[in-house]
Amino acid sequence: MFVTTFFAYYDPMTRKLTYANAGHAPVIFYRNAAAACEFWEADGPPVGVLPEITSQDHSIQLETGDVLVVMSDGFNEAVNSRGETFGIQRLQEVIAVNAVQPADKIRAALLSAVEAFAEGTPQADDQTLIVLKVIDGQGCQEADE
Repeated sequence: MFVTTFFAYYDPMTRKLTYANAGHAPVIFYRNAAAACEFWEADGPPVGVLPEITSQDHSIQLETGDVLVVMSDGFNEAVNSRGETFGIQRLQEVIAVNAVQPADKIRAALLSAVEAFAEGTPQADDQTLIVLKVIDGQGCQEADE
């Protein structure tokens, strides 16, 4: 048995995000200054595959407008009536277009886009989602599903 995991700690006072990713995808980071999405790949296998965890801690300084989206693969692996998957590229496009919105609106846009894409095709996997958006001052907005 194994489990993928993305663990993060955000310090709103310093805006520093420290994280480790053991086999989890998709994790998408929207960097506001670059107006672009980055796909964060895991640096180790899921927990339970090897006798010890090999993922490393990483840190990043977040800025106002940056968005972190951590979701289950039920989003990128959602299938439509033609058997096509939603994919990472479409996820990045939805996030980029909606990055100016509050976290709860980004969450709603992702859920809506995947549902529309599926065209009524039953969901084959769970769709779990966390959106973190850095706002002015020292705060952040969170939305989860």
